[in-house]
Amino acid sequence: MRSSKKWISIAAILIACVISLIACSPVTPERTEKPDKKATDGDVCIDLVINRMPTKLDYNEGERFKPTGLLFDAVYENGFDEDKNLTGGDLDGWNPSRPLTASDTKVKLIFEGFEKEIDIRVKPKTLLGVEITREPDIRSYSLGDKLDLSGLVVKASYEEGDNLNELNYVITDGDGKEYKNGDVLDTPSNNLKLTVSVTSGETTFSDEFVISVYSGLSVQAEDYVDANAEKPTDRSYTVITGKKVSEVVKTDATFTGTGYIGSIDKGTKIEFNIYSEYEILNADLVLIASSTCQGNGKMEDMKVNDMFKASINGEEIYLDDDIIIEGKPYPEAGSGGNKWTNWADVPFGKIDIEPGFSKVLVECIGAVRDTSNYPRTPNIDRLDIRVGDESGEVTRGDYCTDITIKTMPKTEYKEGASFDPTGIVFDAVYRNGYDGDVDLGADKITVITNGPLTADTTEVTVKFKNHEHKIAVTVVPKQLVSIEIARLPDIISYPAGGGVHLARRG
Repeated sequence: MRSSKKWISIAAILIACVISLIACSPVTPERTEKPDKKATDGDVCIDLVINRMPTKLDYNEGERFKPTGLLFDAVYENGFDEDKNLTGGDLDGWNPSRPLTASDTKVKLIFEGFEKEIDIRVKPKTLLGVEITREPDIRSYSLGDKLDLSGLVVKASYEEGDNLNELNYVITDGDGKEYKNGDVLDTPSNNLKLTVSVTSGETTFSDEFVISVYSGLSVQAEDYVDANAEKPTDRSYTVITGKKVSEVVKTDATFTGTGYIGSIDKGTKIEFNIYSEYEILNADLVLIASSTCQGNGKMEDMKVNDMFKASINGEEIYLDDDIIIEGKPYPEAGSGGNKWTNWADVPFGKIDIEPGFSKVLVECIGAVRDTSNYPRTPNIDRLDIRVGDESGEVTRGDYCTDITIKTMPKTEYKEGASFDPTGIVFDAVYRNGYDGDVDLGADKITVITNGPLTADTTEVTVKFKNHEHKIAVTVVPKQLVSIEIARLPDIISYPAGGGVHLARRG
């Protein structure tokens, strides 16, 4: 019994201990696993994995990149991985998208704001030559103006064909300084030669044009005032007579000023009033004009003295045959240019300006018929008075002070004959020292002494530009050899004291 009771007691103690241990042990709750959040589209693209390059990676210069054949995967920051095996059509774009040049070695593929570069190879075209087919519309500037290349057209000839509007060119001056559209012109020069160069591979060809940058005074007469309106007292302006301002001034001008003058008929006068506070010596008088004479693909040149005569303060300005309004090619299609406003500088020569107002009068005296037989006169933008710092520069067009006759024309005549300048050869002498007008002929001379020469005539006057020159001549009087009455008077019998009548009856 004891023994039995003893084991029962031990068992009870053991059971109590186990229950106590279980009661004191912490209870661990059941664990529940949360699923991973699935990445979704719309996150930031951080890379493009190229699975297959575009079919074409080798190009000829002038071709455009094509992504045909491209396969790629997009890699996102949030792990989204469903944009796989995308094609070139899925791209947002690529750069460059323009025609490729020989300097292009890479193309950037653009997708969801991310850019991935791939290598390409561009074979340069075979350059054969370069030609400026149209110079810039503006070629005269004041110091500090911005270079304006509007109107410049460059033709590049390649073995593969001609590019009539080459844009891949570099412009430099004689010192190698590069010029771009909009650059400030900070170096004065009345004859700045600019070189336009095109390079393809290791071959370069060039052509040139010239601009003027005046560091001195530049006065413009381009504010148009009605003939009956009140005139300004302290600035330059233009008056048009023979037509209303509204009939001739075009206000859609893209060049300078408030407009340009067109539709000028014979008899219309344009009065440029130039105001200066100071005396201006040896200034350039320059008309800014445009040819309107249409030809094949370009405007034709127009001779100024066929259409205008001009004077300053009442003194005639001699307009030589070689003062030309240069006709230019029409602007390229889509360039926004107007073929009627291909402006050109037309130098009328050198003048002296007194303080205050000087009046330059340009009168239309005729027109030139174009291929359609329509009478054309130039469009006019403005008149410039330009003075540079290069005061020692000798420029054609100054006042003629003398002519040096090297070969005389015929100087001996019989009474009753007219002077003939044929055969004359002379050099012109100018006040500013210009010595380029040499070996001029009779076509440059105007004979002032017109009509039959008399026995008393000892000299004749000829005119070249503003200068009148006298040439000594010898006139042989008629010699009387004999006299004969071919017919007697009708009345030969008279009463005493009657008057003699030698006239014929009736």
